[in-house]
Amino acid sequence: MSPRRGQVGRWLAWSETDRWQMAINSSTNAKFASCLISIFSFPFATVMATAPVQLRGICDFRCWLVSLSLLGCLFSKEALFCGRPTATRSLRSLRAASAVVSFDLDDTLWPQVEVIEEANQQIASLHATLSAEEVQGTMRRLRQEPPWEKVSYCNLRCAAYAELLDDTALAEEVLQQWISARNHAGAKLLYPDVMPCLEGLASSGAIVGAITNGAGNPRDIPALANFFHFSVSAQEETMFPHRKPSPVIFQEALERARSSGWTGESWWHVGDDLATDVAAAARVGLRTVHIDRPNRAQNRFSLSSEEALAARQAGADSEPDLTVSCLRGLAQKILQS
Repeated sequence: MSPRRGQVGRWLAWSETDRWQMAINSSTNAKFASCLISIFSFPFATVMATAPVQLRGICDFRCWLVSLSLLGCLFSKEALFCGRPTATRSLRSLRAASAVVSFDLDDTLWPQVEVIEEANQQIASLHATLSAEEVQGTMRRLRQEPPWEKVSYCNLRCAAYAELLDDTALAEEVLQQWISARNHAGAKLLYPDVMPCLEGLASSGAIVGAITNGAGNPRDIPALANFFHFSVSAQEETMFPHRKPSPVIFQEALERARSSGWTGESWWHVGDDLATDVAAAARVGLRTVHIDRPNRAQNRFSLSSEEALAARQAGADSEPDLTVSCLRGLAQKILQS
């Protein structure tokens, strides 16, 4: 893709040493390049000083060609643009920078049931009265009571902790411990195809985000934080009760993506649920990938009624643009389509 004047700069004029030095300074090979340029500049300058006038034009032209060939081996094309923020991104990554790829988290990047089990065990090991069974039973009972019918999952869990501990302040601390343990378990139990997928997307230059109904946040997980530009969770106080498949949570994701530099072009959403990921994303104009992982465990931690689950699944009224069983090679499949 050719640069447009005023947008990404212009090609260096080889006679302009200040712009030449700018390109060198922007390269990761700056020292090596400077040494080579100095080596080649000396014989070129000698030739130009001693050659007859008739030959100087030819020498000048040949010097220019040799210099161009030399620097072409050292720099990517972006390094030769004045004012580029980086010198190492490929032209393909510049095209992909206008693309967003958002992920669901639970059962997309990690197995939800195993992650929650491990977080629950961590809390039980720290607080004897908070066994997984006691907490889950208390949450189910509270969900049936009017004050707790329409609160977020995290607030309901906190209420269960408060009742079992008889200490509201301690319950809030335990909730943060549980969220941290959940994120830690997510990092530990990542599906093996996740990191190669994220690395491929990072090298392509795509903006990567997360849209989840759960409490996980990849930006709080050291192994994942550098790959994710934004994350939106239905557990956020400013977001609840707008859970997927509500368009509101997707609209918030759009705003956060724009803040990360998205220009409003391509967007793919990847998730395991045909209703809350595929159909919901399609309704707001996103292209969709259904990740259909084999042997997925039934979510026994869900507090939704059978009626609510049936109503949600009835919303699975769109076919995905792409169906995969793992995420390996996803960047090539969607960003080149």
